[in-house]
Amino acid sequence: MNEENKIDQLRLLLREMSEAIFHIYIDWFCTFSRPLTECEIMATNIYRMMVWKAKTILLLSNGIKILPTQKEIIANPSNMYPVLRSMYEMLFLFRCIYVSSRNDDERELLLKVWKIRGNNNLMQVPKDELDDELRNKKENAKQENKTLITEIHNLESKLSLSPSIIGSIELCTNSSTPVLKGFKFEHCDNCDAIIDFRDMNFSDKAMNRDLSGTSYSYTLLSAQSHPSFIGVKDFADTYNKKEEIEATKKILEQTIHFLHLFVKDFCEYKEEYRHIYDEKGCRIEDIVNQLDETAATAEL
Repeated sequence: MNEENKIDQLRLLLREMSEAIFHIYIDWFCTFSRPLTECEIMATNIYRMMVWKAKTILLLSNGIKILPTQKEIIANPSNMYPVLRSMYEMLFLFRCIYVSSRNDDERELLLKVWKIRGNNNLMQVPKDELDDELRNKKENAKQENKTLITEIHNLESKLSLSPSIIGSIELCTNSSTPVLKGFKFEHCDNCDAIIDFRDMNFSDKAMNRDLSGTSYSYTLLSAQSHPSFIGVKDFADTYNKKEEIEATKKILEQTIHFLHLFVKDFCEYKEEYRHIYDEKGCRIEDIVNQLDETAATAEL
């Protein structure tokens, strides 16, 4: 099987994976009887974004034509790398907030920390670079942070956090760096106590939970998505050596793996969702197995 045929097969698998995951989501969402909390709305939005990003990669994998009369379709992985990187960020973010936490109070606290960090970044952007809506949000960000901090203090009391852990959370909320970081609680192995709160780099190995060898992806994709020497050199090597087909194939494979990891995480977060996945998720597991078999065959 030549490389173009492999890519066509991967496109078919990714299309089936995206549709299966979204249909399972619709079945779960339609059975939800009560109004969603803000935290749950965020989770469902991340779910949809993961599917949208996968579909974007699927569209980009078709290649591009500059002129209508152009016969050659150019594979263009340079446009797919940033989308794949953002899928990794969504997966990491979801694990930070929804999988590393054990209850709604911990989850709410983590989400509020992320909100404050977002407001801190917004407050650093010059007003003349913002539209009217974002200017208003910037003006309100400081007051919103005060409200969020009060809510965090209430949650800290409910969770009976130690002064040292409260101090660690305060350091995170006071930080104004735009550097992307995740946050998580460390739990005691033999009791219910929270023993630490720490931030994490996105290239970290995903909260001590295996990301199936994909934790390198953020660093790798950052290099390939950034206009640095390494990134520019990688683009040049890819197109000069005609390696764009192989790069496209790897991106499609990685996209399928990210979707699979995410839907398994969502099952861990939502118990009432798990039985729907168990009933209808067989095709997803089949796709992953087929992908693994294809990769194993390619290595022979």
